[in-house]
Amino acid sequence: MNNVLIMGAGSGPSISIIKILNKQKEIDLRLIACDMDNLASGLYLCDDYFLTPSCSDPTFVDFIESMCKKLKINFIFCPLDVESLVLSKHKKRFQNLGIEMSCDHWEKIILATDKSLAHCICKLFKIKTPKTYINKFPSKILKKHIYKPAIGVGGKNNFVIKKYIDLKKIKTENDTQFLCQEYIEGGTEYSIDIFCDNSGQPVYCIPRERISVKSGQMVKGRTVKDKQLEEYAKYVAKSFKIAGASCLQCIRKNSEIFFIEYNPRYGTGVNLSNAAGVSLPILDLKMRVNNHINKSLTFKEITMSRYWNEVFI
Repeated sequence: MNNVLIMGAGSGPSISIIKILNKQKEIDLRLIACDMDNLASGLYLCDDYFLTPSCSDPTFVDFIESMCKKLKINFIFCPLDVESLVLSKHKKRFQNLGIEMSCDHWEKIILATDKSLAHCICKLFKIKTPKTYINKFPSKILKKHIYKPAIGVGGKNNFVIKKYIDLKKIKTENDTQFLCQEYIEGGTEYSIDIFCDNSGQPVYCIPRERISVKSGQMVKGRTVKDKQLEEYAKYVAKSFKIAGASCLQCIRKNSEIFFIEYNPRYGTGVNLSNAAGVSLPILDLKMRVNNHINKSLTFKEITMSRYWNEVFI
């Protein structure tokens, strides 16, 4: 029996992971969820749960460690950027207790999570991006641009800048590090689920067309077999060298692919890749616990449309 902890149980990626692990029959698992919100729906989809302090609380890491010892946790899924940034600094500490976690080392995570640093990586490896301004705006806004915080989750606080908007007001109301990027119109958006081995070498790349997106999360999508996108994802993954599961967002227009962001974590659409034939959470568990990866899986083209489902407490 493997005791698995899923953190951030109210988030989209965590719910997707919980659904996948509850349905699988391959590994004997006991699922424990945690969140700081006692109404997080994922808490009530697992075998057990507990509440946590905020990851910004100085007691957070010690608390997680004590609960892992108490509940005999073997493995931690940590899909939220803010929590993985904290826990990744203590990865060796947990490994010494026999606890593996599905996040990379802090130094690599920060390169992907901080959008300004990620943009620098793209420039270094000649990965095409929309025209980007870091901590400043173009002198004139003649067409749509996207404003996004340098560090953010799921499109939160991102918004479109149009002509004649008061840029000084934006900077005053959003006093944080940011990027301003040209808005790519007329292209097709993709999320690409990527799974890399422990050395950062890509094993699987599953492109998902984002047909409909709400609040930064895909609600309608389809997997696509597309060699150009798959090779592009491999190159990006090798450039960032993130081990385990990650999610790349890009836009293709007229055969050109524009990098939008690279998330060193699971995306909310990971259950679409799972239904298509490649279960990233299972691969992650086997790689980090048993140092084994099945490299012979294939995925099929399949379409997903999401609907609401309720948990009654």
